[in-house]
Order: sequence, then structure tokens, then C-alpha cells
Amino acid sequence: MNLSSYIFILGRQPELSIAELASIGSTDTKSCISSLTPLIINPEFTIAKGTIAEPQDFLNNLGGTIKIAEIFAETEKYQNEIVINFLSEIFKEKTGKQTFGVSAHGLEKKFLRQALLDIKKGLKKNNFSVRFANKDFENLSSPTVIKEGLIDFKNRTNLKGAEIIIVSANGKTFFGHTLAVQNPDAYALRDYDKPYRDMKVGMLPPKLAQIMLNLAGPTPKIIYDPFCGSGTLVGEAMLQNKEILASDISLDMTEACEKNLRWLANKFQLSAPASENTFIHDATLPFPKNLKFDAIITEGTLGPPQNKLPSEHECQKIFSELGELYKKFFYNLKTILPKHAPIIICFPAFQDRERTVDFFPEKYLAEIKNLGYHTCDILPREWKEISGLTQNPHGSLIYSRPEQVVAREIFHFEKE
Repeated sequence: MNLSSYIFILGRQPELSIAELASIGSTDTKSCISSLTPLIINPEFTIAKGTIAEPQDFLNNLGGTIKIAEIFAETEKYQNEIVINFLSEIFKEKTGKQTFGVSAHGLEKKFLRQALLDIKKGLKKNNFSVRFANKDFENLSSPTVIKEGLIDFKNRTNLKGAEIIIVSANGKTFFGHTLAVQNPDAYALRDYDKPYRDMKVGMLPPKLAQIMLNLAGPTPKIIYDPFCGSGTLVGEAMLQNKEILASDISLDMTEACEKNLRWLANKFQLSAPASENTFIHDATLPFPKNLKFDAIITEGTLGPPQNKLPSEHECQKIFSELGELYKKFFYNLKTILPKHAPIIICFPAFQDRERTVDFFPEKYLAEIKNLGYHTCDILPREWKEISGLTQNPHGSLIYSRPEQVVAREIFHFEKE
């Protein structure tokens, strides 16, 4: 099968977006038939080579990628004619006024305005009635691409136009045709319409849940979340056709998790997990011996909610309590954890307004390692070398929002 090159427009946490692509890009499903080989990586976009049979299905399972475009041309310098000729081929079988859009990355801001005007002029010269969808000559957002009919999730033959993505890197210009975009309505549905939400205990964003699942790679088929809360992570695992196990110390949380999973199964016509797959368990105590799973993927516990940055003393107190909790968790987990099974877990990190981060202390990580575990780099070496991105000393990556006090430091552990 012929390989194609693709442009992946990354989300606001590019390190995690890249790590996710590197992890899921080796899968062998209907969505991605061949592994992805990175060619160019920067904080806005990644160019990689592979074969993606169903780009929208592939993107629907990614939490950190906003758009996917298939590259149809590359040149040393930008040429309007390349876009005009490509769109002319798309529009030649259509009647009436056509719509196009252009998004540019790695180019000067003034580039887009002139490119849109020149392309429109060239298409009119080719006898097409056209308009561009870019408002105020800005890049198109995913909602705009959807609203303008440049992507149709249900019927690829019912497109009302096309979006072209133009990126510049390494002295070359690449031209891509958008094949898939992130669907914000789908995330809003899963995040806000589920029957149980509790802001007091914190909410794991569905996009981050997807990323964490994908960081475990394509192999795991049975996912266990021992700090399941209201079930966001295992719900996203269900949508990826994985079997799930979920437990929590709180009866209220396990009941909320069951309720949310039943709602999700009904909404998306999935098989609801058996009731015994969700159960009460204190993760600091020995686990049931009959549990069978391929991976532990969990947000864990991040400590009490914080509206402001805790004092140094308060931070150390929280770290100390969580360090003891996690030492007991990893100790008891070892007896049931399959060898090489990935553990993807979040530890808390505190950040101030200047984004200075107070990481989970080294001494508590050392105690976990002394139990017979090691950390793995979340960002694979090949992708890291091309990107020039750096990781934390233990191979972890940070997920945070500017206004958040408590960030999530994501680790990948395995048993020795």
C-alpha cells in the first residue's frame, strides 16, 4: 500500500500531542494501517508519513490533534497556482457558488490575507464562483470548517468545499487538503450531557483521557482504572472498543461511574460493561486476585482542590500524604500487574502565575522505583530527536491550563 504524508495540526499542549501520535501511530486498525514515521515536528504541527485509511475515525480517537490534512504538493517557495489548480479539480464537477478556506502555519501573518485574495482571483479566472470562509483573514477553526461544510462527518460526497492547509518548515512549503477535524460538539456531549458531574472532585477532560489511553500504545485491550471517579477515562476506553474495569474507594463515585457508563453505552449504541466490572476498592489495600487487565490508566488522586497556590509547607504536606498513598498503591498493585503492562498515571504538580512548577518530589518517586518499577519516556526517542522537545527527568510530561493551580504530571511506569 502506498504511503502518504500528512500534516497534523497540534493542540495547545504540543508535547503531549506529539507523544500521543507517536504511541497510537503504530496501531493496526481500520483507521491507521501503517505506523507513522515523523518527518518534521514543531510546536504547531507535525508532518509524518504513513497510511491512514479512515482519517476522521483516526482523529476521533486522538485527544491532542485538531486537524489532519493529506499533503498533495511541496515546493521550495509558495505558489498560488498549486492551490488554484487543486481546488479547480475539486470544483469542476460542482455547480453554484463554491467555498474554500486556507489555514497557514509557520508563515507570516500577512501571508494569509494575500494568499486568500490571490486564490479567489485565480479561481474566478477559471470561471468558478467562489467565496472564502476565513473571517478577518484568520485561520479556520474546527467549528468553522464543520459549519461551512468543508468537512462532512457522515457523507464525504456531500462536501460544500475544501480547506487547504499550508505549512512552512525546513525551507519548504507543504500543501495539504484537510480530511479530518476535531468535533467539539462530540466532546461537549460526553463532558456536559452525562448524568453525573461533580466539579468539587475535579473533572478529567475527555481529550486528556483519550491522550492517556493512547500513551499506553495500541496493544492493551482491557483497561483498569483503580481511581475511577465518575468514569471519564473508562468511558473513553469503551468508545475505543476496549474492555474496562473500574474501582474507587467511594460508593458514590462507583455508582456515578456506573450511571455514566450506562448512559454512554445507550447514547453510542455500545455494550454496557457488566455490573461487577465496577466495584468499590481502596487502592491502598491488596487487590482482588482475579482481576485480569492489560494496562492501568488512571488520573489517580491529585489531593484536595486548590483555588490558590498552597504555601510551601502545605505543598509538602500534600506531597507527603500522596507519596504514602501511592507507595501503598504500587506495593499492592505489583502482585496482580502483568509484566510489561503500562501504568499511565497523573501525579500533582503545583504551578504559580509565572508557570513555575513544583513537581512531585524525587524521594517519593524513588520509593516507588524501589518497589520494583521503572519509568519510561512518554515521548519516544525518534520523535524527541526530530522535535527537539524536552521531557522532565523521569520522562514525564505536564498537562495544565494557565489558570490552574494543580497541574497533572503524567508518568509511564512499568514493573521491572
